[in-house]
Amino acid sequence: DTIPFPDWDAYMFKEAISSYKNSLIPLATVQAEAAKTRHEKTKLIAEVFTRYQAELDRMKAVDFDDLLIRTAELLETKQPVREKLARKWRHILIDEYQDTNKA
Repeated sequence: DTIPFPDWDAYMFKEAISSYKNSLIPLATVQAEAAKTRHEKTKLIAEVFTRYQAELDRMKAVDFDDLLIRTAELLETKQPVREKLARKWRHILIDEYQDTNKA
């Protein structure tokens, strides 16, 4: 297959996907936006993101961004878990850069 954007490498796709995930933009939203646009790079990113996420799901794996997203989703949607953790710990220290993105 010919790569339609030879100036793009795997790192650029990784960064684009990571940016969506860290902004808590779900894959379905990325796919919907790609379906509405004429911007070919947006369509290609959505396609790569779709395949990448499908492969993670197939392997029952997560990437680093998913660890943050799934933790945020768990705390937002599962009140018993949130309450149990709140009883156990009053404060949680988060190291590195995780505390600087939306997730």
